[in-house]
Amino acid sequence: MPTPREIKRRIGSIRNTQKITKAMEMVASVKLRKARTQILSARPYAEKLAEIAHHLQNSFARSSSLLLVPRKVSAIGLVLVSSDKGLCGGFNSNIMKKAMEFIRQNANVTLHLTLIGKKISESFKRMSYPIANKYVDVFFKPEYTSAADIGQKLLADFLSRKIDEVVVIYNEFKSTVSQKIKIETLLPVPPLEREKQIEKADYIFEPEGKASMASF
Repeated sequence: MPTPREIKRRIGSIRNTQKITKAMEMVASVKLRKARTQILSARPYAEKLAEIAHHLQNSFARSSSLLLVPRKVSAIGLVLVSSDKGLCGGFNSNIMKKAMEFIRQNANVTLHLTLIGKKISESFKRMSYPIANKYVDVFFKPEYTSAADIGQKLLADFLSRKIDEVVVIYNEFKSTVSQKIKIETLLPVPPLEREKQIEKADYIFEPEGKASMASF
């Protein structure tokens, strides 16, 4: 049976652990608020860019740009986005499940995998799938240059016809406890769904819209 001194020592140890845990919780809360602010503040910008792109797309024939013309798909550039750290519930495992489901459904085409995040990279390390590009530790300090580098490589592969389609699988943030797995085709740019048609707007493009489309 423990002595009173041992019990007192254990109580003190537990209290110290509680203080450390509380401090870690406060630090995590600050990081979470910062990340959530970054996500929510960037979303309107991304949505407006997509809207402008669709206005440009609707202004000219789809055949005027390689980025708009659907092809016979024999190779897909599959982009999988996970976190760099664990302890986040099904955030990463759900991405992996959806990725394997997509791979099984497209077994008749060649897949060029682009892995973004340490966890998805570790998962595919134990498999025999060829990896075209891999990026880790990009989310600790998200920067435009990292996104531009990833985008330019995918764009170059698409324009050179190394791949015929670019598909991304990722978690869309809903709340701190809820995310939605999304599969989106980035290239060729899909036509806007009829129920999501947006009103015509008068944008000034530089260079002029048709020249912008013809540059690809």
